[in-house]
Amino acid sequence: RRILKTNLKPFLKKELDHITKSQVQEWYANLVKTGKKTSASKAYKLLSAVLKRAVDDDILTKNPCNIRGAHSATTGKLVCIPTADEVISIANHIGPRFKSLIMLAAYGGFRFSEITELRRKDVRPIEQDGCVSYVVKVERAVTSVDGQYVVDKPKSEMSARDVSLPVALTSLVNDHLFNEVPEDPEALLFPSPSGEHLPHYVFIKAWNRALENAGISKAGLTPHSLRHFAGTHYHLAGATLPELMAWLGDSSISAVQRYLHVTDRAASVSYTHLRAHETVLD
Repeated sequence: RRILKTNLKPFLKKELDHITKSQVQEWYANLVKTGKKTSASKAYKLLSAVLKRAVDDDILTKNPCNIRGAHSATTGKLVCIPTADEVISIANHIGPRFKSLIMLAAYGGFRFSEITELRRKDVRPIEQDGCVSYVVKVERAVTSVDGQYVVDKPKSEMSARDVSLPVALTSLVNDHLFNEVPEDPEALLFPSPSGEHLPHYVFIKAWNRALENAGISKAGLTPHSLRHFAGTHYHLAGATLPELMAWLGDSSISAVQRYLHVTDRAASVSYTHLRAHETVLD
């Protein structure tokens, strides 16, 4: 809806069979000039999908969207990932109610739309080899549409999944569940102060303040960087690309490869590092 109201607004009142190839090319070129290539690509893909359906339904004879590379254009924006030490530092410098969110996002790979819809009923303990850990069921996501929160299925079919958390997070999850979350199975794990869904801008403010207090000033370090951290370090722990697809809930190899970053293997100790730092978490 947001894309239709913004980038695709020039086409909203046009009959489908009046949209020409030259109009699409001019529109896309002007949109790319704004520097928002990723947004332009998303809008182009939606327009192309609509017109492809029109071709399939014999409304059009040909899809006027045929710009090479437009489906995958990106701004090349820098995406930076934190080190394991920095993840812990951010968690220790953010407000207490967001500490668990940071650690679950970093070692569970959840999207913001997924983690902010998680409820007590979605978290269950399991026991293996005498150790208790948690499994989180992802089957919903929340998005803001026209100022209202809408809960629906997650991003794709692959996004509905069970995420196993490392044993090192068990005590943290225990403390959060029993001290911060009401016993109601429908209670959100990370609500806003009013008890509703957590707005992204509220978390961004807390995130930026935590980075400043922790003395971390990396360009391109955002809350979404935690998902990139999760994918990278799960891969370092030995996960194959198909395993990463299932764990992160992505539907293609190319999508999951975006979350794999170059690291110093000798310095990176992934989950072992987290276990060693359990006592560092205040």
